[in-house]
Amino acid sequence: MKVKNKEQLDNLIITMVKLYPTNLKYAFARVSDLTGVKIMVISNRWYSNIRHRSEVFYKIVTDSIEIRNTRVTKSNLIDKVVKLFRI
Repeated sequence: MKVKNKEQLDNLIITMVKLYPTNLKYAFARVSDLTGVKIMVISNRWYSNIRHRSEVFYKIVTDSIEIRNTRVTKSNLIDKVVKLFRI
């Protein structure tokens, strides 16, 4: 598949991330296989541009917390909960 412009590449990356939100490496590899663009280029495009947009690709929502487009570690989540419930 020939990618005509960056918008088309971005849309394909977004689609694959939506399909495989827990395995971004695999999502990037799928885009690379389809387009012939190197995985490193796709990865850089995702981390430098696409994931910072206001659109939500994946999120974690509880009653009090909403975390978007970020890697969540246990300690990171605990920190957010502690900050939320400080008096």
